[in-house]
Amino acid sequence: MQTIEPIYSPFPAHIEKKELDVLTNLLQCSPVSIISTKYKGKSNIMAASKLMHISTQPPFIAVAIEQSRFSLDIIKSSEEFAINIPTITLLHYVEYLGHYSGEQMDKINFLQLETFTPVSITAPLLKNCCAWIEMEVHDINKVGNHELVIGYPKMIFVDPQSFTNQWILGPIDRRPMIYLNDNRYSPLGKAFEARLPIGGDNHYKKLQEQTKEHIASIHEEEEKLQEKMGQIRRELGTDLIADMAEAIINEELNDE
Repeated sequence: MQTIEPIYSPFPAHIEKKELDVLTNLLQCSPVSIISTKYKGKSNIMAASKLMHISTQPPFIAVAIEQSRFSLDIIKSSEEFAINIPTITLLHYVEYLGHYSGEQMDKINFLQLETFTPVSITAPLLKNCCAWIEMEVHDINKVGNHELVIGYPKMIFVDPQSFTNQWILGPIDRRPMIYLNDNRYSPLGKAFEARLPIGGDNHYKKLQEQTKEHIASIHEEEEKLQEKMGQIRRELGTDLIADMAEAIINEELNDE
């Protein structure tokens, strides 16, 4: 196979470097990730649905990779890789990357994915993501038909419109994705704050009450929204509503 060197863009100016202590919040939601690798001119990328932040001191991250994966061979040779956390802009690419091997083709060049130059490793970083972690391999262990790659994060970069020291639920195209099942994914949605019982409260009773109030408030919000949508449908007609909904979705997806 002919090797084509990817052309890297300059490091994007809007991306911010973060310290390692943000890892817990960054990976708390176990976002979908794209693993990028490079060794002796050969680059590859693969989708990974789960990341495991297995230690805080040192801050090790584990990724389970099937033994047949071409990326695993490159990681073993290079002893490094990058974790790219994609936004919904890369939804269809993530699904594609999970189905096709890079052993027969250079997926980065074949799909014309935009990359930029990393800082501390050689594996390319992908654009249209909201966070990036440059990794060096610490250990690799066989687990069933997978191998658990344990890595140490050398550098962390984030899009400040997506993550400060925690995830921001801003425009939908700036959020990480969660893998649901089959070919279904979901961007992070509404955030809810959990409350703990305090003082001499009956903890069992207090948690029941808080849960009941919380669920009731969610249902109330849903009912109000449905009532409002029903009123709009009656006043404007269903065809116009469909057009308006499509316009709102498109506006949100294109919102910078």
